[in-house]
Amino acid sequence: MSAEPIDEQIATEIVEETLSSIANDAEKQAEELEKELEQELIKAEAEYNDSESEEELDDDLYEINNETFFDRINAIKYIIAPETRECISKKIESLKSTSSTLLNKSGNFLWGLSTTALLFGVPLALTILAEQQLIELEKQFTLQGEQNNDLLTALPDEENQPDAK
Repeated sequence: MSAEPIDEQIATEIVEETLSSIANDAEKQAEELEKELEQELIKAEAEYNDSESEEELDDDLYEINNETFFDRINAIKYIIAPETRECISKKIESLKSTSSTLLNKSGNFLWGLSTTALLFGVPLALTILAEQQLIELEKQFTLQGEQNNDLLTALPDEENQPDAK
Protein backbone atom coordinates (compact mmCIF):
# COMPACT_ATOMS: atom_id res chain seq x y z
CA MET A 1 0.00 0.00 0.00
CA SER A 2 1.58 3.28 -1.08
CA ALA A 3 0.81 6.57 0.55
CA GLU A 4 1.36 9.91 -1.16
CA PRO A 5 2.77 12.75 0.95
CA ILE A 6 0.37 15.53 1.79
CA ASP A 7 1.42 18.67 -0.02
CA GLU A 8 1.74 21.37 2.62
CA GLN A 9 0.97 24.13 0.14
CA ILE A 10 -2.30 22.47 -0.91
CA ALA A 11 -3.29 21.99 2.73
CA THR A 12 -2.50 25.63 3.44
CA GLU A 13 -4.55 26.77 0.45
CA ILE A 14 -7.51 24.64 1.57
CA VAL A 15 -7.35 26.10 5.08
CA GLU A 16 -7.03 29.65 3.73
CA GLU A 17 -9.99 29.17 1.36
CA THR A 18 -12.12 27.73 4.16
CA LEU A 19 -11.24 30.53 6.56
CA SER A 20 -11.79 33.22 3.92
CA SER A 21 -15.22 31.79 3.05
CA ILE A 22 -16.12 31.71 6.75
CA ALA A 23 -14.94 35.31 7.15
CA ASN A 24 -16.89 36.40 4.05
CA ASP A 25 -20.07 34.77 5.35
CA ALA A 26 -19.66 36.42 8.75
CA GLU A 27 -18.97 39.78 7.09
CA LYS A 28 -22.11 39.48 4.94
CA GLN A 29 -24.21 38.64 7.98
CA ALA A 30 -22.72 41.58 9.88
CA GLU A 31 -23.51 43.93 6.99
CA GLU A 32 -27.10 42.67 6.81
CA LEU A 33 -27.52 43.10 10.55
CA GLU A 34 -26.01 46.56 10.39
CA LYS A 35 -28.48 47.59 7.68
CA GLU A 36 -31.40 46.19 9.67
CA LEU A 37 -30.18 47.95 12.81
CA GLU A 38 -29.89 51.25 10.95
CA GLN A 39 -33.46 50.87 9.69
CA GLU A 40 -34.70 50.08 13.18
CA LEU A 41 -32.79 53.04 14.58
CA ILE A 42 -34.33 55.35 11.97
CA LYS A 43 -37.79 54.06 12.88
CA ALA A 44 -37.08 54.54 16.58
CA GLU A 45 -35.80 58.07 16.02
CA ALA A 46 -38.92 58.92 14.03
CA GLU A 47 -41.15 57.56 16.81
CA TYR A 48 -39.15 59.43 19.42
CA ASN A 49 -39.26 62.71 17.48
CA ASP A 50 -43.02 62.36 17.08
CA SER A 51 -43.61 61.89 20.79
CA GLU A 52 -40.99 64.40 21.94
CA SER A 53 -42.27 67.39 23.81
CA GLU A 54 -40.69 70.37 25.47
CA GLU A 55 -41.90 69.26 28.88
CA GLU A 56 -39.56 66.25 28.77
CA LEU A 57 -36.52 68.41 28.09
CA ASP A 58 -36.03 70.59 31.10
CA ASP A 59 -32.89 72.69 30.72
CA ASP A 60 -32.48 73.09 34.46
CA LEU A 61 -32.25 69.33 35.10
CA TYR A 62 -30.27 68.39 32.00
CA GLU A 63 -26.67 69.54 31.80
CA ILE A 64 -24.68 67.96 29.00
CA ASN A 65 -21.35 68.98 30.51
CA ASN A 66 -21.85 66.74 33.55
CA GLU A 67 -22.94 63.75 31.51
CA THR A 68 -20.50 60.80 31.35
CA PHE A 69 -20.02 58.37 28.51
CA PHE A 70 -21.71 55.65 30.57
CA ASP A 71 -24.73 57.93 31.09
CA ARG A 72 -25.02 58.40 27.33
CA ILE A 73 -24.81 54.66 26.65
CA ASN A 74 -27.36 54.02 29.39
CA ALA A 75 -29.70 56.64 27.89
CA ILE A 76 -29.83 54.80 24.58
CA LYS A 77 -32.32 52.35 26.06
CA TYR A 78 -34.78 55.19 26.50
CA ILE A 79 -34.36 56.37 22.92
CA ILE A 80 -35.07 53.00 21.33
CA ALA A 81 -38.49 51.41 21.79
CA PRO A 82 -38.63 48.19 23.85
CA GLU A 83 -39.79 46.14 20.84
CA THR A 84 -36.92 47.48 18.77
CA ARG A 85 -34.43 46.81 21.57
CA GLU A 86 -35.67 43.25 21.82
CA CYS A 87 -35.34 42.79 18.06
CA ILE A 88 -31.81 44.22 18.08
CA SER A 89 -30.89 42.06 21.06
CA LYS A 90 -32.12 38.91 19.29
CA LYS A 91 -30.17 39.77 16.14
CA ILE A 92 -26.99 40.40 18.09
CA GLU A 93 -27.42 37.11 19.94
CA SER A 94 -27.95 35.25 16.65
CA LEU A 95 -24.81 36.90 15.23
CA LYS A 96 -22.84 35.86 18.33
CA SER A 97 -24.18 32.33 18.07
CA THR A 98 -23.41 32.08 14.35
CA SER A 99 -19.88 33.41 14.71
CA SER A 100 -19.23 31.14 17.69
CA THR A 101 -20.44 28.14 15.71
CA LEU A 102 -18.31 29.12 12.72
CA LEU A 103 -15.22 29.52 14.88
CA ASN A 104 -15.82 26.17 16.58
CA LYS A 105 -16.34 24.40 13.23
CA SER A 106 -13.23 25.97 11.70
CA GLY A 107 -11.23 25.00 14.80
CA ASN A 108 -12.48 21.43 14.54
CA PHE A 109 -11.61 21.37 10.82
CA LEU A 110 -8.08 22.63 11.48
CA TRP A 111 -7.64 20.11 14.30
CA GLY A 112 -8.70 17.26 12.02
CA LEU A 113 -6.47 18.48 9.22
CA SER A 114 -3.40 18.77 11.45
CA THR A 115 -3.89 15.39 13.16
CA THR A 116 -4.42 13.72 9.79
CA ALA A 117 -1.22 15.29 8.51
CA LEU A 118 0.64 14.04 11.56
CA LEU A 119 -0.82 10.52 11.41
CA PHE A 120 -0.03 10.07 7.72
CA GLY A 121 2.88 12.44 7.19
CA VAL A 122 5.23 11.37 9.98
CA PRO A 123 5.21 7.60 9.21
CA LEU A 124 5.52 8.35 5.52
CA ALA A 125 8.52 10.62 6.10
CA LEU A 126 10.17 7.98 8.30
CA THR A 127 9.59 5.31 5.65
CA ILE A 128 11.08 7.51 2.93
CA LEU A 129 14.09 8.26 5.14
CA ALA A 130 14.65 4.56 5.87
CA GLU A 131 14.41 3.75 2.16
CA GLN A 132 16.99 6.42 1.32
CA GLN A 133 19.35 5.07 3.97
CA LEU A 134 18.97 1.55 2.54
CA ILE A 135 19.77 2.83 -0.96
CA GLU A 136 22.88 4.62 0.33
CA LEU A 137 24.01 1.46 2.15
CA GLU A 138 23.59 -0.60 -1.01
CA LYS A 139 25.65 1.96 -2.95
CA GLN A 140 28.43 1.74 -0.35
CA PHE A 141 28.51 -2.06 -0.53
CA THR A 142 28.63 -1.91 -4.31
CA LEU A 143 31.54 0.55 -4.24
CA GLN A 144 33.41 -1.56 -1.66
CA GLY A 145 32.91 -4.67 -3.79
CA GLU A 146 34.28 -2.88 -6.84
CA GLN A 147 37.29 -1.63 -4.87
CA ASN A 148 38.01 -5.16 -3.55
CA ASN A 149 37.86 -6.54 -7.10
CA ASP A 150 40.27 -3.85 -8.26
CA LEU A 151 42.67 -4.72 -5.43
CA LEU A 152 42.52 -8.44 -6.17
CA THR A 153 43.26 -7.95 -9.86
CA ALA A 154 46.13 -5.57 -9.07
CA LEU A 155 47.93 -8.06 -6.75
CA PRO A 156 50.41 -10.39 -8.47
CA ASP A 157 49.70 -14.11 -8.31
CA GLU A 158 51.66 -15.98 -5.62
CA GLU A 159 52.09 -19.03 -7.85
CA ASN A 160 54.03 -17.04 -10.43
CA GLN A 161 56.33 -15.55 -7.76
CA PRO A 162 59.71 -17.18 -7.28
CA ASP A 163 60.32 -18.68 -3.86
CA ALA A 164 62.49 -16.63 -1.57
CA LYS A 165 64.20 -19.74 -0.07
